[in-house]
Amino acid sequence: MKKKLFLSLLATAMLFAACGDSNDEATPEGKEPEEYKCGTYIKGSVIDKFYEPKKLDVDFLSPTQGFDYTLFSIYTISYSELKDPANRWLANTEKGQEYVKYYEDTTYSGWLSFTDLRYEVSAMPLNSINVTTNKDFDSEHPAGSSLNDIFTLEYASAYELIQSNYDPNLNFNLTDKYQEIALSEFKASPLLFYHMYLYFNKLPEKLGTYEFTITFNYGKDPISGREAKVAPAVVKAEFTEKDYVALPKH
Repeated sequence: MKKKLFLSLLATAMLFAACGDSNDEATPEGKEPEEYKCGTYIKGSVIDKFYEPKKLDVDFLSPTQGFDYTLFSIYTISYSELKDPANRWLANTEKGQEYVKYYEDTTYSGWLSFTDLRYEVSAMPLNSINVTTNKDFDSEHPAGSSLNDIFTLEYASAYELIQSNYDPNLNFNLTDKYQEIALSEFKASPLLFYHMYLYFNKLPEKLGTYEFTITFNYGKDPISGREAKVAPAVVKAEFTEKDYVALPKH
């Protein structure tokens, strides 16, 4: 996707700009670093922040709009909300340490790579995702039926990274690669990064505008017991002839 390629190139440029300034000093408890740079040595927890999902912010992207593939870009909290201390808590605070210990994220050590992002993850596990549309998608997917089998989910999971004993191949901060899975095979997962993608594996049989409903069902916060009730996102998507010329990603 062109946008992702641009962001990747931008991140690579930032690598060379930042790598000359290393800093392995520990951050005081509860204080958020002004900036993480390439060369910062992280020790203890790979997770930086926990947040409570607020709402789904979804964009429909397609070749008609200049992108290589047809997909939904999904945020489970806006960047401005994530920066608000009222909506998230740091891993190195007393509250954050409860989650760090619960998920056994205590033995990570390594250099921060080209990106200044660390894991900013949901405190509530995501139990399921479901996608429907208001029109017949094709003969196998009438209006209102689940479309999960036509999507590929791209996501980053701190939980899977921790469970793998911090396998570098699963570390989004080192690889800039999201993991991929058929949406129909997605199982409940905690500690998901706040941005993910849903790629169309096939397109509707007919051109036109469709209204998709994307639903995220969250479980309870394992520490506080709170539930995140996030309203489904309703997204209009227009499919043109140009979209059908470009092959789906998968």
